[in-house]
Amino acid sequence: MGKYIVPTNDADLPETSTRRAPSRELRGLPALDALTGFFRRNVSPQTPRRRRRWRAATVFALAVLAIAVAARLFAFDIRRIPTASMEPTLAGGPTSGDRVLVDRLTLLRRPPHRFEIVAFQRPGDRDRELVKRVVGLPGERIRIVDGDLQVNGRLLRKGGPDRKYTLVPLLRSTKHAVLDGFEFDASRVTERADRTIVIRATDLPERGPAGSVAVRSLLLTDGFEADDGSFHPGAQPARDLEVRCTAKLLSPSGTLYVDLREEGDVFLVDVSRGAEDAPTQIRVRRLSPVAADATTIATQVLFDGPGPVWRRDRAMTVALSNVDLRISLEIDGVEPTPPIDLDEITPLQRPSGELFAEPMSRVRVGAFGSDVELQSIEIDRDLRYSPQGRFGIKEAFELGPDEFFVLGDRSTDSDDSRDFGAVPADHLLGVVRAIVSPFARRRWFP
Repeated sequence: MGKYIVPTNDADLPETSTRRAPSRELRGLPALDALTGFFRRNVSPQTPRRRRRWRAATVFALAVLAIAVAARLFAFDIRRIPTASMEPTLAGGPTSGDRVLVDRLTLLRRPPHRFEIVAFQRPGDRDRELVKRVVGLPGERIRIVDGDLQVNGRLLRKGGPDRKYTLVPLLRSTKHAVLDGFEFDASRVTERADRTIVIRATDLPERGPAGSVAVRSLLLTDGFEADDGSFHPGAQPARDLEVRCTAKLLSPSGTLYVDLREEGDVFLVDVSRGAEDAPTQIRVRRLSPVAADATTIATQVLFDGPGPVWRRDRAMTVALSNVDLRISLEIDGVEPTPPIDLDEITPLQRPSGELFAEPMSRVRVGAFGSDVELQSIEIDRDLRYSPQGRFGIKEAFELGPDEFFVLGDRSTDSDDSRDFGAVPADHLLGVVRAIVSPFARRRWFP
């Protein structure tokens, strides 16, 4: 048996390296020869730098590929929206539709929430994958009545987050010239290059057409406004509107007002500023005709109280909505009063055959006692479902313990639960979390 040569001190080691070559006696072992060769080729400093870089890049690429495959199979997926059934939330087209990120993991932890958008296999044809919005949950009875949803025989009233999540854009003043969408007194209203609307109303003692801009009713249909500002008109007048305006009063005191009409009712909001650093005074009223000829008007005060301080050097955003028979008001994102639920809306008596014959504009924004800068006016509508299909139309549709009712946002052009009924839980593929392309439409969903 051979002898091992062991260094007795540091002087026995080569000066250029702390590694010591294997002795001749060990090189005869095949396994150790293979290990030594692998060490020299891939780890030792003598390995060419280019080879090490290529090997590192290859390992990194394979790791990324493995992670992507695992994520694709178990966590996330990218799908194209092939049809227009979810517009304008999701744009559809065989080659130009939005690409969305589908989260598979969420459904492993919990069932989908109401109003979440999901991907699923179509009942009766599981080779077809669809994307719709969940509106009915297991065990509920769902019915569409006059464009709204009834759950277990009662109108479904959306809370604040759900309402905002499901609103459909109708008009953005920053995308249009004031002449394109508003009626106004040209002697008092001017428009700046940045689309800011200025109304001279310091000398006006009260609200009225002179100190305001009114949105033309022909624009407020059950269609939508696209991202590029183009209008896609609908066939019916819009129902359940929300109007938001961002404005700055140019005088120390004055009143900004927002009027929203729904059928025969007019909802009026006044936001008045007085002394510097004092709370604003907010008043919300409802005007309703007492008789069919609308000559006698009843006034109901819904809220009269303080609001946030409105400093002279800043703008304030006022949002007023009537969605699902619920009046909501926000001032700079804060509700000065809880939402007010209504029993019904007073019908409007229209002349026969004149669908858009309306005695007043649907939306009016203005001021009195001060000039005002309207930096933006935004109008949205609630989702409206058409009474077509077999299920949930003439009578309530009852869902089983693991079934969901889904609808498309563009109700007139959607293959959904009205046609094929409930979607079983085992048909669900995932929750849509984001639009990833095209770049201009990228957004995340709650």
